[in-house]
Amino acid sequence: MGLVALGCASPAVAQGAYVGAALTGDIVRFNGSETRGVGDVRSGGEALGFALRVGTPLASIWGVEAEFVYPAEIESESSPDVFPLGSFIATNGPIGIPGPLIYPPISYRVRTSWRTSTFSTGVWARHDLSERVALVYSGGAAFNRTKNEFEFSYTPSPRFGIIAPPSSLTETVLYSVQPFAGIGARIGMTAHFELVPAVKLLGLESGMLVRPSIGLGWTF
Repeated sequence: MGLVALGCASPAVAQGAYVGAALTGDIVRFNGSETRGVGDVRSGGEALGFALRVGTPLASIWGVEAEFVYPAEIESESSPDVFPLGSFIATNGPIGIPGPLIYPPISYRVRTSWRTSTFSTGVWARHDLSERVALVYSGGAAFNRTKNEFEFSYTPSPRFGIIAPPSSLTETVLYSVQPFAGIGARIGMTAHFELVPAVKLLGLESGMLVRPSIGLGWTF
């Protein structure tokens, strides 16, 4: 696709104010740990989304840009085998020597979903490779809104006749400001029409987000 775009591209014109839309992909990775029998339900995931951006040059090779990105939810699910709901110590012999701990098994399922929508503002610098193609380096601040949902549901073992706790759903919304850095290209297709592939790296609370995108831009 890139070779076709380069072959069809027209000579670049003077850069002006622009608007654009893009299809994005979120690749999210969080810090985490793993316990035997209990998986880490928040290790990361992938999702598609869309972006809207607007920008303007302030000089011949640099300018400013604002972008809003709204991705789909990333879901994860974990179902450990047993849950230690309670325990008691069995005694052996007349002196009550402690025996093994007995855990009535109860299985449970943990479902999580999260979505990080972003409004970012930054500066960019343009490096023309030819009359058709320019590389663009960008950086700035990303204002993130992360919505998390945690749902717990329980299924007791019929052998013990245990009554399972009711399912619970917790929803949280977190706001943060993190830096981002990116690199992309602007490929002039016509006097005003551009193909804009890019990739950005954003910081998250206890993780990071890689956001590749492919979009179209219109220069005024």
